[in-house]
Amino acid sequence: ATDMYVPGFPQIERDLGAAPSDVQLTLSLFMVGMGVGQLFWGPLSDAVGRRRPLLVASALLVLASVGAALAPNISVLIACRFLQGLTGCAGGVISRAIPRDLTSGRELGQAFGLLGIIQGMAPVISPIAGGIVVSTAGWHVVMWIIAAATVLMLIGVVLVIVESLPRDSRRTLTPHRLGSTVAALARDRVYVGSALALVFSFGVMFSYISGSSFILQRQYGLNTIGYTLCFAANATGMLLIGNVNRSALQQRTPATMQRLMSTVILAGAVALGICALVSARPPLILVLAIILVTTGAAVASMANLTTLAMQARSREEAGLASALIGALQFLGAGTVTTLVSVGGSPSVRSVATVMLISAALAAASFFGLANRRAARP
Repeated sequence: ATDMYVPGFPQIERDLGAAPSDVQLTLSLFMVGMGVGQLFWGPLSDAVGRRRPLLVASALLVLASVGAALAPNISVLIACRFLQGLTGCAGGVISRAIPRDLTSGRELGQAFGLLGIIQGMAPVISPIAGGIVVSTAGWHVVMWIIAAATVLMLIGVVLVIVESLPRDSRRTLTPHRLGSTVAALARDRVYVGSALALVFSFGVMFSYISGSSFILQRQYGLNTIGYTLCFAANATGMLLIGNVNRSALQQRTPATMQRLMSTVILAGAVALGICALVSARPPLILVLAIILVTTGAAVASMANLTTLAMQARSREEAGLASALIGALQFLGAGTVTTLVSVGGSPSVRSVATVMLISAALAAASFFGLANRRAARP
């Protein structure tokens, strides 16, 4: 739902008679809804359990998605996209809370490893699939595919998801309780360090995603097929590195694996920065190789850091802990998207700069706050 329909922006402008800025608003407000909504659904799931909020949000998501597919004008589409974000984010925030209810340790790391691969790959694969559908069937069909996916999600929640938070572990939803829980989270060095490192690692990945079209198609002159192949290769690399990390968690702790991944991310960002400093247009194969390894390590980091952050807190506050992480992620993604475009169209140098800053902040957050405490038995 995030970006599968992006290749259809020109068609939406034409079909709905909309200005480019209005079409862009359908993405911006979706991101706002994703960030704000998590701060509602997460704490609510701590108070009433995981399943009921997920059922309600999934049903509303179906309605919002059908509305987007049937939208007669840009105003309705903008409203439905905001509602998609506001309701769809429940799946993301509660999917991080449920594993914390059910398990811990290395099993929790492997569970988040799978979630990290899925959530990290989706923004990369979606535009590829969307480009194929838009070019052959149009943007309305993309919206109907998203709607169909939300129906399948609702069916899955109804048939598969069982309540994972016992009644005696639920917390009353009051302003005082929320405030005290947020204060406790803010004092937890492992949680704060892991959450910040996760946000900045996501920024490393999203800086490439947001600038890739400009870099590969404008700066290096690739056509649509070439761009799609590069994106597909990058997605394959993310999947491989994410699976290697997930397998390693059977023998090693998330903190151990994250020390390696933080080092790889920082080294990759430094290498790309050096290439961009030496040449405004470094060899494409070298740029792609560095980005593949760096973003692949970022996807693996999302799993390790989510495990460390969620495991640092009790399951009674897992919903709020997950909500804050998710909200910060989308805030960071929006900031990165803006920064890579400072000074004009994104380029290798602007993306390398943002990646290097994000990687340095991620390493500082992990090694400076989370690593020492997380390494303790």
